[in-house]
Amino acid sequence: MTLSATGATATFGSSTGTTDSAGVFTTTVNVASGTAPGTVVTVTATSGPLTTPDTATVAATITATVSIVGNTEDVAISPDGTFAYVTGIDNRTVTRIDTATNTVVGSPIAVGTGVPYGPSGVAISPNGSFAYVTDWNSGVVHRINTATNSVIGSPIPTGAQPGRVEIGPNGTFAYVTNEGSDTVSRIDTATNTVTATISVGASPFGLAISPDGAFAYVTSWGSGTVSRIDTATNTVTATISVGTNSLCVAISADGTFAYVTNTGTNTISRIDTATNTVVDSPFTVGMGPRDVAISPDGAFAYVTNNASGTVSQIITAIDTVTATITVGNEPSGLAIGPNNSFAYVTQRNANAVYRLGT
Repeated sequence: MTLSATGATATFGSSTGTTDSAGVFTTTVNVASGTAPGTVVTVTATSGPLTTPDTATVAATITATVSIVGNTEDVAISPDGTFAYVTGIDNRTVTRIDTATNTVVGSPIAVGTGVPYGPSGVAISPNGSFAYVTDWNSGVVHRINTATNSVIGSPIPTGAQPGRVEIGPNGTFAYVTNEGSDTVSRIDTATNTVTATISVGASPFGLAISPDGAFAYVTSWGSGTVSRIDTATNTVTATISVGTNSLCVAISADGTFAYVTNTGTNTISRIDTATNTVVDSPFTVGMGPRDVAISPDGAFAYVTNNASGTVSQIITAIDTVTATITVGNEPSGLAIGPNNSFAYVTQRNANAVYRLGT
């Protein structure tokens, strides 16, 4: 029997597979390094038990571990995929990673003086020239020059306990969630000043801006809601009820749907962005889902499960978990690279960042 695969470059090793007493045929398909997780591989045989094609989904694994001092909270990958910034919430630093070598570049960047918690969220501008970092305890946002890996300018005051930050696709503005103020701050990136403050739900944390920059979604874990903000007017135009303790949100690259992590129910809600409604029933992931990221091609998503120490891999076409990757103690933030082939996952209480890929 000869096996063949389409959808990805694949090999089958020395064994063609086995058939159990129930007639179930099993074989291992090894895909080429760099194949995007979520890729569907179709396997067929010239004869025997697999003459009817069957499919399998490529699952990610940990391909590298980057040692970083302190509890890592959030991560952002540059638009060109060459570097990443990681926030150290307890030691008040930001660390730069070279994605080609998965090594730390230079010394950690000192950011803020907040105690007990310092840098929380991080976002890199569309042109890769600067990054914004929220300072949770100090109520400010810092700006980093990525060419020099240094903090520039004065801290930008926002609301109380700023959590996440996202920069608009044209690079002219950013939004910051203020967990302690129940507000969102808009920052003009040319002047580095707050130009609007928007009231949202209770304890806002997660944030995502649509690919065209027209709207933003903000998750409020205290009220279990998602607020839609019109970025032209800086007003809330819809409030969507999701699950208990809705923590983080991601919008697909085509802007048609969003995923929301519901930490209190261990589920993911899917929102139709055209109608601002939850579609279908929430589906289950691991325990304590925290962050979520959707691949640039929209085919798959990752969710960090803080309480179970895993990452769920989801096929977005069917809203189904197809793989669970064990990463260990309290995975927190995550980001997917621009070519779908890798992601970074931060981990509290482990002094590490994990790279996922194939």
